[in-house]
Amino acid sequence: MKPVISSHLAKYRKLKGMTQDELAELSGLTSRTIQRIESGQVMPQMHTLKLLAKCLDIEPEKIISIPDTDTVVTGKPQQAPSGILAAMHILPLIGIFIPLANVLTSAAFWLLKKDQEEIFDRQGRIILNFQITISIVAGLAMITMVLYFPVGFPLLMSCYLMAILSAAYNMIRVLKRKDISYPLSVRFLKTR
Repeated sequence: MKPVISSHLAKYRKLKGMTQDELAELSGLTSRTIQRIESGQVMPQMHTLKLLAKCLDIEPEKIISIPDTDTVVTGKPQQAPSGILAAMHILPLIGIFIPLANVLTSAAFWLLKKDQEEIFDRQGRIILNFQITISIVAGLAMITMVLYFPVGFPLLMSCYLMAILSAAYNMIRVLKRKDISYPLSVRFLKTR
């Protein structure tokens, strides 16, 4: 299996203000070769890297990044510890017993972990968006329950049920290392 490489050639080429054609002409390579290296389709030979690095006045190692051995062996990038991610999904259920604890625990977890790994930031934003949405709908359901009980109570119970099922479903998906899904949530925080 061929390792997936990440090329930074385009970034350094643009910093120098060069087009692909100009870099190709200066280095003696073809434009197509430059395109394939920039898109990560090919692993350039060391002499090619040295040529490009010399033209861009940088070290050859800066042009490409080779992923760690886990990625090369399994074909998948190494993921964050699934236990921490599972906790991020299940802890907001405290909000069923303590009002707004779901939003506060989600926000606290996200703020503490977002800088450690990209997956914590991305999933934390998704969880927080869902918990804010559920809290707003549950608040409206409580107001409706005071005004008209036959509509408000089932709406509130459906909010609780949705929160429980979504948390459990996504916790299981995280443990199986699959993508998460929180339906019907408003994007208050932009996901990256």
